[in-house]
This record gives sequence, structure tokens and C-alpha cells, in this order.
Amino acid sequence: MSKNDEPKVLENQNGGAKWREFPGLLWRGMGMGVAEAIPGVSGGTIALITGVLGRMVDAIHSVDMTSIGLLIRFRLQAFFERVHWKFLLMLFSGQLLGILMFTKVIPLPSLLRSHPEPLLGLFFGVILGSIILLARQSGKPGLKGILAYAGGLAIGSVVVASVRASTPDAPWFLAVSGALAICAWILPGISGSFILLLLHKYDVVWEAVTFSNGVPFVQNVFTMILPFALGALAGLVTFARVLSFVMNRWPKRTTMAMNGLLIASLWAIFPFQHAIYETVSSGKEKLVAVRPYLPSMESMDTMKVLALVFMVTGFGLILWVDRLARKANPSQESTQTEIPGETTA
Repeated sequence: MSKNDEPKVLENQNGGAKWREFPGLLWRGMGMGVAEAIPGVSGGTIALITGVLGRMVDAIHSVDMTSIGLLIRFRLQAFFERVHWKFLLMLFSGQLLGILMFTKVIPLPSLLRSHPEPLLGLFFGVILGSIILLARQSGKPGLKGILAYAGGLAIGSVVVASVRASTPDAPWFLAVSGALAICAWILPGISGSFILLLLHKYDVVWEAVTFSNGVPFVQNVFTMILPFALGALAGLVTFARVLSFVMNRWPKRTTMAMNGLLIASLWAIFPFQHAIYETVSSGKEKLVAVRPYLPSMESMDTMKVLALVFMVTGFGLILWVDRLARKANPSQESTQTEIPGETTA
């Protein structure tokens, strides 16, 4: 290989971050991990409002075919010089802690089943706050912006409506689920867990990755975790490029479309809903549909009141996080809630 054929190393990376950034990236990652464990809350949105989405997309973009080739050929020094490994390590460590917190320490799937209204109220408030932040960041929509909102809303509505579909548990479909969920993970406006819920793979995936499904270890790894992880990796490598291109070329329109997706997801996480389950052959129950409703004053009970309280709490929490992010870096306030390529109006 000639000198000109050597893989080009991106400049000024230093692993994508400095070690002193670890505490800040850790808590941002934890926020993303908590969000990704919650159906309807986007880790991409948390990345957006805490000001790390642009760096995250760039870091993911650094894991391309060239860097993978370097790894396969055991050219580790060149690999680590090219990839934003420090940034990914710090952020992903926080995400892992956040996910474990709400799947092992606090068994979120079980709590959603036993106390759905308060938790959905919290998630609804967080989503509503995120919608306001994204709308503020994108500014006045205009005709093209309205079309972007409408397009995102239409796509989101189709996704929400597809919750009635049944899906197989085969490894190939877990790989497809991983690819789609990781796309939503990058995307500010829709949740990876929400996609898994729509694909009827929320419980399946989280129980598999936390080894709480009762499946033998080797079988669990090779028939469930590995297919999902490979699908997620494929989606990560390919979709990150598409997202980077779209977000840099049409930043405001992309944000508006994502906000449309977010608005559509409100229907699925409305705290007052009748959940419809069906029993499968294994004896487990799976969610097949939800029917939101407005409770009357006569029907208000403790859980419904808590749902309203948590809704306000979630709404205030997301605005507080945004305020902290902007306060932490006032000189770049506009970039704390904007996507890559966005310029201050």
C-alpha cells in the first residue's frame, strides 16, 4: 500500500473528547439511557437539548468502513486515531448506567404494567416539553416548514397506527428491530424503545439484554442479543451517514419533521388509555392496542391525580434540563438545542 493509499485520519480528534469531560458526558449519557428505556421518550431528544447530538452524530460517523477495516487488520493505533472512541466510551457508559437503572434497579416494564397512568403522565410531560423546545429552536415554520411538520406527523401517525401488527421473534426480525430502533435512537423526536414497543419487541429485547428472560445464557446471546446488536450496528453505520447529510443540508426542516413525529407519539403515550393485551402461546401477555380517553371528574382517583402531577413534573423537568444546558454554556446557547448544521437566525 502506497502512502497515498493510507486511510485518512481525521484531524483534531483526540478520541473525540478529553477525559475531563467524563462527568458531563456521563450524566448526559445517563439521561439518554433513561430516555431510551422509556417508550415514547427519545434519547436523541435528550442529546439534542443537552448539546451533544452534533458530536454524537460525528462520533458515530467516525465508525465507518475504513475504521472497521483498520480494526479487522488489527491496526489498532490507526483505528483509535480515527474513531471518536473516548467520546463514545464516556457517553455509552452513561447510557448503560441509565438503562440498567430503569430495567434492573427499577423494573420499568413491570411498573408500566402495574402503574401505567403516573408513569405515562411523566413521559407525556417530558415529550410535550421537548416539542416546545424543538419548536422554539426551529423558529417560524413558513410553508415549507408546515409541510415538514405535516410529513413528520403523517409518518408518525402511520407508525403509531402500526402497533396492532404482530411480529415474529425470529433472529432476522430482531436484527430488523435493532436497525430501526437504533435509527430512532439517533433521531431527535422518536424513541428507540417506542419503536420496539410498536414492533412488539420492547419486553423481548429488554429482558434479553438484561438476562431476565429465563433463556439459557448461550441461547439468549446468539439467538436474541447478537442478532439485535448486529442489526443495530448496521443501522448505526448506514443511517448515521444519511442523518448527517440530511441534518446538515436541511437542518430546520429536519427538526420540524422530527417534531411532527414527536407530536404523533403523544397519542400513544397519553396517560389515560385503555390498554388491550392478548395472551400468546407462551402464556405471556403482549400489548396489541391502546385506546386513549379523557377521564371525567367523577372518575378521578389517586392514580389519575398522580398522572396529572407527574405530567407537570415531566414538563418542568425537561425545561429545567434545557435551562441547565444553556446556562452551562451561555456563549453557545443556540447550539445547546440545535442540530448539526443549524445556524442562529
